[in-house]
Amino acid sequence: MTRAELVVGVGARPGVPAEEVLGLIRRTLEEAGAAAGDVVELATLDTRADEPGITGAAARLGVPVRSYTAEALAKVPVPHPSTVSLTAVATGSVAEAAALVDGCELLVPKRKSASATCAVARRRPVDVTRASTNGAEPFTMAAMLPPTKHIENAGPDLRHHGDAEVRGLDLTDLAVNVRTGTPPEWLRRRIVASLGSLAAYPDGRSARTAVAGRHGLPEERVLLTAGAAEAFVLIARALPIRRPVVVHPQFTEPEAALRAAGHEVGRVVLSPEDGFRLDPAAVPEDADLVVVGNPTNPTSVLHPAGVLEQLARPGRTLVVDEAF
Repeated sequence: MTRAELVVGVGARPGVPAEEVLGLIRRTLEEAGAAAGDVVELATLDTRADEPGITGAAARLGVPVRSYTAEALAKVPVPHPSTVSLTAVATGSVAEAAALVDGCELLVPKRKSASATCAVARRRPVDVTRASTNGAEPFTMAAMLPPTKHIENAGPDLRHHGDAEVRGLDLTDLAVNVRTGTPPEWLRRRIVASLGSLAAYPDGRSARTAVAGRHGLPEERVLLTAGAAEAFVLIARALPIRRPVVVHPQFTEPEAALRAAGHEVGRVVLSPEDGFRLDPAAVPEDADLVVVGNPTNPTSVLHPAGVLEQLARPGRTLVVDEAF
C-alpha cells in the first residue's frame, strides 16, 4: 500500500513554542486518521518560515519547511478565510492556503491552539510536464522515465568519468581524485598501518569531532560519508524533493543519483559565451533542490559566495559541491 503524502499548513504568532505547534499538528493528524510519518513537509507564510516554533516542530517531524508569500497564499481559495489574518499578514488564510498550494485535497480544515493554526492536505500528485523556467534560459527538463532507465536515457553517459580516457595511455588526467601517482607515499603508509584494524566496525567519532571543530559547527550538523557520491545518494533518497535542478557543467554524480532515485531532473546549462558564470535568475523559482559545483568541474570557474547566496531561500535545499 502506498504511504499517504500529507502537507501540513501552519500559521503561528511570533514566539509560539515548538511543543504547542507539534501538539496541534499531532492532534490534527489524529483527527485525519493519519500518522506523523505521512507528513512530507510543513508549509507556512514566508515571514514565519524561520519562527523557532515552526522550525522546531519540523525538525521533530523530520520534514522541511516550505514557505510562500502572502500574495501567493491570498490567491488560494480556502473554506475558512479570516479578516483578522488578512489585516495582520495580508492574506485571508495561512494554514489552509499553505496546505493547499501543494495539496489537492483538504483533509482537515483549520484547527487552532492558543498561538497556532494548522490544516492538513493530501499532496498533489507529481506531474511529468516540463517545469516552468519563468522566462529564464537555458533550461531543459528530461521526460519522466522509469527509475531503472533514467541514467541510460539522460543524454550523455552520467556514469562515464574522464579517467577512462587515459587508461593505458601516456597521458595525465588532472582530475584531483583520479590522477596517477596517488595516493601520496605518506598516505599509503597510513593505510598500510591501519590494515590491522579492519576487523573492527568503523568509528568516525573522532573524525566528526575534528571536522566540526575545523568548521566551527556543532557535531550534530556533521555527517561523514564515503565521498561526495554517497552524500548525493542520501540526498536523493532522503529528502521529499519535487523540483530538483542541477547546474551544469557539473560533476555528473548528483544528477545520476537523483535519476536513479526516480526524480525528474531539471538542468540549468551555463554558457561558454558568459565564461560559464552563474546567473541565479536562470534557476527556476519552484526548484526545491539546487545542486551546483564550486569550483565547477571541468571549467574550474569559482562562483562568488554572494552569487550562491542568491540561490538560497526558505523551502529550498541548496547543495554546493566543493570537492575540488
